[in-house]
Amino acid sequence: MLPDDLRARLLAHSDFSDNDRAALVQLFDQQRRYGLVWEDKPEAVEETLRQYLPVLEEVPARYLPAAEASDTAHTLIEGDNLHALTVLSYTHAAQVDVIYIDPPYNTGKQDFMYNDKFVDREDGYRHSKWLSFMAKRLKLSKSMLKEKGVIFISIDDNEQAALKLLCDEVFGEENFIATIIWQKIDSPKNTAIHFSDDHEYILIYSKNKAVWRPNRLPRNEDMIARYKNPDNDSRGPWLLSDMSARNYYSLGKYPITTPSGRIIDGPPAGSYWRVSAEKFAELEKDNRVWYGPNGSNRPGIKRFLSEVRDGVIPQTLWTWNEVGSTRNAKQEFSQLMGAGTNDELFVTPKPTKLMQRILQIGAPSNATILDFFAGSGTTLHATMALNAEDGGSRRCILVTNNENNICEQVTYERNRRVIQGYTTPKGVAVPGLAHNSLRYYRCVAPVPRTPTLRHRRELVRRATDLLCLKESCYQPLPGTPADGAFRAFGSANAATVIVYDDLAVEAAAAFVATLPTPALAPAGQPWCAVYVFAPGSYAYQEEFGAVAARVRLSALPEALYRAWQHLLPQEGAMRTVEEAVISPPAPTSSPSPKKREEPADKGELDTKAEANDLADNVPAAKTDKRGNPVLF
Repeated sequence: MLPDDLRARLLAHSDFSDNDRAALVQLFDQQRRYGLVWEDKPEAVEETLRQYLPVLEEVPARYLPAAEASDTAHTLIEGDNLHALTVLSYTHAAQVDVIYIDPPYNTGKQDFMYNDKFVDREDGYRHSKWLSFMAKRLKLSKSMLKEKGVIFISIDDNEQAALKLLCDEVFGEENFIATIIWQKIDSPKNTAIHFSDDHEYILIYSKNKAVWRPNRLPRNEDMIARYKNPDNDSRGPWLLSDMSARNYYSLGKYPITTPSGRIIDGPPAGSYWRVSAEKFAELEKDNRVWYGPNGSNRPGIKRFLSEVRDGVIPQTLWTWNEVGSTRNAKQEFSQLMGAGTNDELFVTPKPTKLMQRILQIGAPSNATILDFFAGSGTTLHATMALNAEDGGSRRCILVTNNENNICEQVTYERNRRVIQGYTTPKGVAVPGLAHNSLRYYRCVAPVPRTPTLRHRRELVRRATDLLCLKESCYQPLPGTPADGAFRAFGSANAATVIVYDDLAVEAAAAFVATLPTPALAPAGQPWCAVYVFAPGSYAYQEEFGAVAARVRLSALPEALYRAWQHLLPQEGAMRTVEEAVISPPAPTSSPSPKKREEPADKGELDTKAEANDLADNVPAAKTDKRGNPVLF
């Protein structure tokens, strides 16, 4: 989108003919007229990313193990979701099946905070701030969706129109699926001045509409009860469908004689029979036509329950008695958290039934699900409940900040109770969904972005937990060196080795050769991911040649820089942020590999590691696979 100053310069530019200049300005004005235009407002958390890179740090004390062997490992990340999405864009690039978010609705009533201040209705940039906030996060989230992935976004009338245009821009108007209307209240608000606001929206976009299809919803008892069998047909209950339709059909006009002898000249005026006379004769012979109990009614076609497709196609109107209301959600949450129904533990939780409906439609049985406005954690609760219901192994990733301790005291605590079991305020014991595990991370941005050798080494050292999350390998493996030059982690089907010191490459390769093949490793495929510190993109393929069949090699931090190069804001000084003061993140300690001991009288630096560590203010040069510098 061209800014106004560029438009003015275009008008004044002498290198264009009058016709060319007029055509370009017309094109710009059309973009402006039909596109979504807003003034981008600097955001403090984005400005931090101009100078610092985010990583994940696990909080071991908050790990909730599964009661039995399970692959339904879930993740909770505490931190700003822009930073967390940046990390996840590497660990889960094109790996997410379903994204659900419930962002701030920007009502002007202290529900949307920008740069640590609530945005009220009188703020002249209220909508621009919200659009700037959402655009960054939606663009990052798109990179995480699989080609068959889908995103569901809850919103209300305050920003629904703007959000639709924004999503058209981010995901493509051609990938819009539907807008769900959810009846959120179960009784009218008689205090309303104009209308009782009874609903919210859920916007649905796919990554690629051509390949995404919704799962059908199970038929409920009311739907099944509509099927009857008044003629005791051996094929079971059936539902009568109209044999006429208004769509033109050239073979759809002919008379029918009923079993009682009544002659029906043709279909009702303005309509046509759905089938030809020849097809109708076949249906009648197969006892698939019903004329009513007296044999004289206009005919209908019998649709047998045993023959219809499993499930029903989703509809766009969801009533509260189907998927719950906000009142139901608060009651459910109060019962779960052991509080009285009058306690305001969380203002706007979503009903678990609503979330289960969304997951039933969008999530395969082994789906990866992401919610980066996690709030009270309903999405994870619904994921575990749906897995328990249908035997699925869906995994859920939650992201939320810890404002007012919400992540620790609400999101985490709620799902801890769901996993481990809880007792309601009335003393009813509810068993836990113990087949699930949960890992808790904090997203921090402690590594300076300037790619000096010291910063590059620090980034690799701090990347351990995010690499374990990426590979789903958490169990430390024995046999790694005491100095921490490399570490290894395993699971039932894979292993991960992280080489922090490029001088330990040969030792790491020898270690990988000793690893037993995991019991559930895929046959004929590499099962050991090796991340090795390297000055460039060469990942020591020759050094790992003897174990090439079992490894996937990645050079770090080059792989991280490459994944983030088009996602991070431009590197450099932070822009001025209105109403916000940005301070560099507090330094945090991190374990680092022990330095190898050298003779006391050694005067020269003869190891690459020592020489590199002295160059903390020199950006790393591009190198070939042997570490020789090359021109940019």
